[in-house]
Amino acid sequence: MSAQTEFEKKLLEFITDNQLFTYKDRLLLAVSGGLDSVVMTVALTQLGYQTAIAHVNYQLRGNESDEDEQFIIHFAKKYGVNFFIKRFETKKLVVACKKGIQEIARHLRYQWLEELHKAHGFTRILTAHHLGDALETSIYQLAKGCGIKGARGIPLKKGYIVRPLLAFTREEIEAYARASSLQWREDSSNASNYYTRNFIRQQIVPLLKQINPSVIKSFADTHQRLSDAVNWLQAAIADAEQQVVHEANGILYLNISALESLPSPRLFLYEYLKKFGFNYKTAALVAQHLRGQSGTRFLSATHEVCLNREQLIVSPLTTAAPTLAVTVESFGNYMIDNQTVVSIRLIEATDVHTNNRYTVRVNPAALRFPLLIRQWQPGDYMQPLGMRGKKKISDILTDLKVSRQEKQFACVLCNADGQILWLVGYRVSEICRITDFPTSVVEISFT
Repeated sequence: MSAQTEFEKKLLEFITDNQLFTYKDRLLLAVSGGLDSVVMTVALTQLGYQTAIAHVNYQLRGNESDEDEQFIIHFAKKYGVNFFIKRFETKKLVVACKKGIQEIARHLRYQWLEELHKAHGFTRILTAHHLGDALETSIYQLAKGCGIKGARGIPLKKGYIVRPLLAFTREEIEAYARASSLQWREDSSNASNYYTRNFIRQQIVPLLKQINPSVIKSFADTHQRLSDAVNWLQAAIADAEQQVVHEANGILYLNISALESLPSPRLFLYEYLKKFGFNYKTAALVAQHLRGQSGTRFLSATHEVCLNREQLIVSPLTTAAPTLAVTVESFGNYMIDNQTVVSIRLIEATDVHTNNRYTVRVNPAALRFPLLIRQWQPGDYMQPLGMRGKKKISDILTDLKVSRQEKQFACVLCNADGQILWLVGYRVSEICRITDFPTSVVEISFT
């Protein structure tokens, strides 16, 4: 079997075994013109897949960048593949954004690929990362400090982005190119130690090869095992999330008892909270203080985790209850926000009690229209049903152990003269007491 046939056979088996894509998919290939992306394009074209090329000219290497672009145009035409080319003034963007060249270039590339994906109906985006790239990424991540995902290196697939060459070493890819008499472009920046990735490739990997000459091939099994472990972890986190987390009013509540029953609350907290900007160190700190003082807060750049008795409450730092002021002219239904409807109606007095905290039945004589539904304010007070004296709303909420985040969303229903009839969901006023045996009552519901 020739090197070309063997390579293509292995590639097809790898694509099929890992369910990367099918012949029905429209594939957009990120092609720089270098060895890896040229081989990926030719091999997939030879196998009969529907492909198109996307090439970015970052204009960082003068004539060399422009020559890469011309190479791509001739290459695409030679193999009968549609192509897209995009130019960026990368240096200007680096100065404006004050970020590294590699970070900016990566962002520009994937943003443009995403635009092409949506505009032209491509079902997969392919990059030409190989096993050596995955090993280098793994080393880099381990050096910085990382979890299982970082140790794995480059993922085989992430959403519709897939990397079919992760089955191959650089040597295998080059052997295919030589056997196929392919031409490709060499990026002169790859010879420099200026970039961390190049330093790892040229300095660190050769040292590892002194320990194990086949270190890159050996990493193929490690990469697969770590990828499988990541998949298991994600499934376990999703299952645990069903037990631990519930949401209300855009705020997330984590049950501490359920959290403590997990094999590793610390690991769950890290995996769950990292999407809100929390790092491993902070997640570990939260895990250490699950039974700490209520009100203890942990902050990321965008969110906070607040310890509230038997719960952890996760909410945006900018969370603020929307301004609420709804006038109720008479009986009927009223929309008070995009999700909540308040219903006020006169019903037959068969039962004055309800089992729903957001539904009350009150004495019709207590209502003086127009009513007002608004957020509670400092200084508000009412006489709760069954209590002789008045009490501040803030004290009622504190006594009921309502969290700071939930307090923001508490609202009151007021009479025309401003008297509070109901602290919605918590306490109804003595004013609303139903006496004797009325023939009808007013039912007020928030749904």
